[in-house]
Amino acid sequence: MATKKETFPHPPLEVGVPQYPTPLVPNFNNKQGGWNTTEQGHIVLVEKVSAEKGAYNPQPLDGSVTYTKRDANKWPSTLYLVFQQPDATGEFVLNFWANDRSMASQDKWNYGVSYSSEHPDYPIYTREYIIPRSSYHNVTGFPPFTLGSVDPIFGTAIVAKQQMAELPEGNPLRSRYVAFQVVYETIAGPALGGTITAAEYGPAIATKQVVVAGTAAPSASVTTIKSEVSPVDAVKSSLDTASYSSLNTLVGYQYDEFFQQNLQISKSLVAAGASAPSTGNGVLSYKDDPVNYYQTQRTIVSTPALPPTRTEYHTGTFQSPTLVFGIAVESQDFSDPCGSLRDVRIKLTPDTRSAQSRQTVFKTVTSYSYGPPSAGDSGLLSPILKEVAYTGYVINFNLGSALCDRIYQPNILVATCDSGAGSFYESWDINYTSPTASGYLALVGTYQKISWEAKYFKANIWREISVYVLVI
Repeated sequence: MATKKETFPHPPLEVGVPQYPTPLVPNFNNKQGGWNTTEQGHIVLVEKVSAEKGAYNPQPLDGSVTYTKRDANKWPSTLYLVFQQPDATGEFVLNFWANDRSMASQDKWNYGVSYSSEHPDYPIYTREYIIPRSSYHNVTGFPPFTLGSVDPIFGTAIVAKQQMAELPEGNPLRSRYVAFQVVYETIAGPALGGTITAAEYGPAIATKQVVVAGTAAPSASVTTIKSEVSPVDAVKSSLDTASYSSLNTLVGYQYDEFFQQNLQISKSLVAAGASAPSTGNGVLSYKDDPVNYYQTQRTIVSTPALPPTRTEYHTGTFQSPTLVFGIAVESQDFSDPCGSLRDVRIKLTPDTRSAQSRQTVFKTVTSYSYGPPSAGDSGLLSPILKEVAYTGYVINFNLGSALCDRIYQPNILVATCDSGAGSFYESWDINYTSPTASGYLALVGTYQKISWEAKYFKANIWREISVYVLVI
């Protein structure tokens, strides 16, 4: 009996089934080779081989085994054996063949997009390349990309992160290929702003921004609270700034016993080296304390009003002058009717008040003004005394230095003569003083200014001191 030739229940497959795992599919219109980058495509060829076929035996996955079967010239580039796996029955083995992928061939589609701080104007591109493990260390430019390299398609974002990782277990490409991930970030990123309501000198704006490593902090100014660049990594730094949107003056008060009111204490922030403030009316003091290279804190103490007028009293001795109000004149004729010369006698009776020297009250009034006060010597009680006296042929009197009213006496008969020689008269006219005796007497019991002085006090404030006496 003839022996029947044994046949395999499942004949081997001589042609693999291709898969195209990426959007880049080979251009099979070009049958003659000369495939360029955009025509090569990305291929995973799955070949199902009988495990019973004598020619089958496990092959190394180190890239030394390439696809050489009769349809090998169909594919635009070399296919490498990257994975072998028996099926669940154990009757077949799946051989996985794959071609190498250039990075440029993956650039058009292998990216995801996110956004820095969720701002749509600042995209972040994440690219993952499948490349031969050996090329990661051998291809020019690997690793890593030069810091600052731009995205190959979009051209604005720069390399912010790059890393190589093994493909996951079970991925048939794992033996030969690795995943190389590159993150391109738009740097500088968006400036994120916030409001600082508790800043010392008023409302302020704080910003935080991702910037390129090595970026210098913005120049500070009088409004700057913070300007700081902190390193994040070799690619990025964090720029933190805060500045006043407006500078306010801080105002406080302190009660002063001398001024008997609240002095105003103001604090402000000025540029370092700022000119000294104007010391106008009421500025009692100022002080500039350096805060830093750019800022100075200025403190000014000022009074909103002049010090109050003060009136003080004390007792002391005061000398009032002699007052002469007039002189009463009486005459008596004692002549002998038989004699040749008549005898006329004159009696003078002065109306006076003698000088006074006794205790009285003195009042001192201290007042203040901005700028020197006008002369305060008008109205001063400054009596101008005169010698109240007369020297005649018959009548003579001297009442001493005094204030007087006008003392006028015309034609006082002082002698007569029967011999026909006639009568003799004397007269005087003593002018009044300033003040007159009557005028001074009217001042008794009132306060009159007797002295005045003006002295500089401080802060363009002048002090005027007037002394009054209770006239006696």
